[in-house]
Amino acid sequence: MKISLRLFAAARDSIGEAKIGVDLQDGATIATLRTALQTEYPELNSLFALAMFAINEDYANNDTPLSNDDVIACIPPVSGG
Repeated sequence: MKISLRLFAAARDSIGEAKIGVDLQDGATIATLRTALQTEYPELNSLFALAMFAINEDYANNDTPLSNDDVIACIPPVSGG
């Protein structure tokens, strides 16, 4: 399946896109997506390891399954003061 992933903040700035497509096998989960992103963008391993993901505007954990119709967002860690 091909999913559409929205990127924000450091992830968007590093990749240079606000939305990317990711090919995953049926039955994929957030953990599968996280691994695929770390493989495709090794320079962002630490960002994707700590990022939160949301599916259809609800936060998701690593075990949450994905489907073609989901709207997925990658929300990187925020820091500041």
